[in-house]
Amino acid sequence: MRWMVVAAAFLAAAAGARAETCDRQVFEHCQACHALAKDAGQKPGPQLAGVIGRPVAGDPAFDYSPVLQEARALNFAATLVDTKANPAWRPAIAAYARTVTQREWQTMSDGAEDPEARRILDDLHRMVIDGWSGQTVSLRTALSTALQEVEVARQNRLMAAVDFIPEEVWLSVMLSALAVLIFSAMLLAHVPNTARVTATLLGVVIGIMWFSVLAVDRPFVGKISVSNAPLAKLMIQR
Repeated sequence: MRWMVVAAAFLAAAAGARAETCDRQVFEHCQACHALAKDAGQKPGPQLAGVIGRPVAGDPAFDYSPVLQEARALNFAATLVDTKANPAWRPAIAAYARTVTQREWQTMSDGAEDPEARRILDDLHRMVIDGWSGQTVSLRTALSTALQEVEVARQNRLMAAVDFIPEEVWLSVMLSALAVLIFSAMLLAHVPNTARVTATLLGVVIGIMWFSVLAVDRPFVGKISVSNAPLAKLMIQR
């Protein structure tokens, strides 16, 4: 019986050591952008020291995207209000998040602000102004501040979505690159290997330009986009 206990302890220790090794191996892909220690300095991504229990987008030293800032302010506003005191508060926040992610997200890069999302946000402001039983002055102030942060982040998000280079400019650049590619291939036609290498390099450049059109120029549309996951999580508020 004793040998079974010893064997079980040995296996548990080995499993723990292996899990720790695996965890470190997994984090190797993350440490280029994130730090685990507070004294490790600021990296491109948010600090992960103390991330458990920290609010959404809660690293004060990191400049978060407008989407995360909007989600952080909405989440903070949701947690301030007791559902028994105001049962309509959290469902309204969930409705706003749902409208933004499912409707406004698809149209805002064309400069269109969804009127339903605007109406729900106005209703949230109105609820705070009208008040409810048990609402204190400090709570009203905190909610007003949070909603103002939502407004600022929302406007920044909408501005980022329409901040793109005109299509005429992109078209002229692409046509110029294509002309250079064809001209280079024709010029070096008598040197097949050189022509092939030149065409390949220019093709890569054109591909990078097209990627820029998708990933940078229209940041909230298409498969390559800024994630709406922070706002989508608020859709389940009750």
